[in-house]
Amino acid sequence: MSKLFLICGPSGSGKTTLSKMMGDAGACEVISTTTRAPRAGERDGVQYHFTTPEQFELIKKSGGFLESATFGSNSYGMQTDSVLSILETGKDAVAVVEIQGILSVREALSSASDARLRDVELVSIFMHVPFETAKSRLIARDVDVKPDVLKWRIENINNELKNKVYFEDRKDSIILENPDLKTLENIASSLVAQSNEKLTKEHWTPQI
Repeated sequence: MSKLFLICGPSGSGKTTLSKMMGDAGACEVISTTTRAPRAGERDGVQYHFTTPEQFELIKKSGGFLESATFGSNSYGMQTDSVLSILETGKDAVAVVEIQGILSVREALSSASDARLRDVELVSIFMHVPFETAKSRLIARDVDVKPDVLKWRIENINNELKNKVYFEDRKDSIILENPDLKTLENIASSLVAQSNEKLTKEHWTPQI
């Protein structure tokens, strides 16, 4: 059965890398909807579904989002139809979301009146890395980010690492403990192939 994989973790933990690797292995990325303006080179339906704040609110009020959140002046959401349209093709769906998004999706699926949503198999993945590892990756990656923004991201790492508790002792969750790139690639392929038994506890902690 196809699965919905939601990946969460602190900045610099490798969650976007895992999502891309799972895409390369055959999963389909869920394209989120946003009210922010497209950036140079971005196309509607590729990076995001771009919409107006008014249309976003209409979708939200109609229950069209599995999860949504507002950051600053921009709103982002995962549309139910975007997820179901992938799963109904027989492929796995994958998305990178914040912790509140994962909690919202868990609640939405457990209380859904739509049988299609009740049948969705959710797998939540938390990328856990040491603070210094995440910090060094951020410094190397965010070279064009304003110093105050980079400072906030670094200070927020410890808060994000605390979210690991939401993935512990859950049958629908996996905690990945700082895998290297090669191991992460193997994990991505195995997850999409539904061959989790190929992974070892040296590099991951399955919650079963």
